[in-house]
Amino acid sequence: MIDLELVRHTYEKMTDAELAEFAVKDAVGLTPSAFEILKQEIRRRGLDTWLFDSVEAQSRSYSPQEIDSFCEVIRGLPCPVTGKSDQRLNATLTVEVKSFFILTQITQKIVIASPRALTQANDVAISNSLLLGLWGFPWGPIRTIQAVIVNSRNKKNAKKEEPSEHLRSYVSANIGQILMMKGDKDKLYQLLKMNKANS
Repeated sequence: MIDLELVRHTYEKMTDAELAEFAVKDAVGLTPSAFEILKQEIRRRGLDTWLFDSVEAQSRSYSPQEIDSFCEVIRGLPCPVTGKSDQRLNATLTVEVKSFFILTQITQKIVIASPRALTQANDVAISNSLLLGLWGFPWGPIRTIQAVIVNSRNKKNAKKEEPSEHLRSYVSANIGQILMMKGDKDKLYQLLKMNKANS
């Protein structure tokens, strides 16, 4: 049983920016009661009502066709890495391994860019893993080989005509933001640039 007063108190403690970010990015799986409390708090503060749409977007399920339609919006944007519009965007997963004695660290990132930039991202992840990943014992060499295999496989998928599973995964995880910005390509492009900066 959810303590609704605790939920209300949590929302009340958030700043306007924190509440808006929560509504846009992290409202997946809210119960109807928590959603209603969130709406009340948004209304009480006089925040933009489009935040309701963003929360609702995260709370419903989408068909593969709907996800692909959002992917197509993303794919028509300029590349956030090169700034060029000569290739349709897609996404890849890069895996990098870094080791230091007994410590082995694995970093996975979804990169959205043109096929050329995606191939380059996977190549860089392979090079970095081979250069920095082998030195940990016992997991360094094992994880490095796994990273090379995953990056090599994903490199081949970068040039596919259809949206990659990684792009679909990104769209599904960010559906609230994408729906909110769907009609504004500049804002969507900035969202992708932020994803690049954070990756």
